[in-house]
Formats: sequence, structure tokens, C-alpha cells
Amino acid sequence: MRHYTLVHEIYVGARFSAKNGTWNEQLRTDRGFVTAVKHLCTASILGTPRIARRRPDCVIVQSETAEYITNMHASPRPEVELQNELRFLALALLYGNRPSATVESYLADNGLTGAEYEWFMREDPPGY
Repeated sequence: MRHYTLVHEIYVGARFSAKNGTWNEQLRTDRGFVTAVKHLCTASILGTPRIARRRPDCVIVQSETAEYITNMHASPRPEVELQNELRFLALALLYGNRPSATVESYLADNGLTGAEYEWFMREDPPGY
């Protein structure tokens, strides 16, 4: 086996567990959502080198939803725009891609520290 998915659909898991309150923790907060994304991304990043030690040619496969929310009003609503940006949050953290300033503010407002953010931005796990 060469292809691995360490944590399947991080955004989906965090959203349903910590934002929508449907799964696991049954939380319904932005802070809970950010914490869940942070922990799930960290697990994936820290697990990758362990696989790579045994399988140096590993390929890490990230699976994520591609949903898009459409505004029902003529003028865009900021909360809808934010939700559309957040759908790529896990991938941004996993791959060290800086999200928009809006998402960065959202993360800071909901518990992601500057040091944690910078850790995600500099990580480069093998196989990605």
C-alpha cells in the first residue's frame, strides 16, 4: 500500500462535530469548530512522518468536500462568504497555504494562537 488518508474529510468532521452539533462532541460553536480543525489537521501532519519512515515513497491523499453555498439575496452576505472560504480551511492548514485575512481573523478570534498558525504555515510533511 502506498496511498494513505490519515484523517478523512477534516472539514466535514469538524463542522458536523463542533459547529453543527450533529456528530461526536455535539458542539455548536465557532471556537469548537476551529479547535476541531486544528486537532484533526495536527493529527494528520504528525502522523505522516510515521508512515513515511516505513514507506518513504508514500503518497498522502487528502479528501475533502467541495460544497459551495449560494446567496439567496442580491447582495452577498458576509457569513455566506466566510462559510465558502472555510470549506478550504483544513487544506490550507495541511499544506501551509495562507488563507484570506478574513479567515485569519476568524481563526484568531476563535482560539487559534499566532504560534499555532505559524506552525501550520511552516510544516511540510513528506508525501504531500
